[in-house]
Amino acid sequence: MYPKEANDLRLVFSKNIARRIREFRIEKGYNQPQFAYKIGADIKTLQKWEGGTRVNLYSAVFMIASAFGCEPHIFFCIVPKSPKTGLDRPKNF
Repeated sequence: MYPKEANDLRLVFSKNIARRIREFRIEKGYNQPQFAYKIGADIKTLQKWEGGTRVNLYSAVFMIASAFGCEPHIFFCIVPKSPKTGLDRPKNF
């Protein structure tokens, strides 16, 4: 088992990735059903990813990157807030 601090850090990291997935979807102008279809995921799975309740967010990142032809690392970096939503987003969205 991981120590409590490691679990807390993993939770924070997962929540940040989940927020970036949502931000990416909004920046691209998709609603959840459209985005889920585009990346080949079930709508409920996408909702869990965006809510941070799905454990395997790494597969989500690679599915999204593949569907949109972008680099997966954009979901892992710390960046300024989006003027559109107020959420953090990578500069190359």
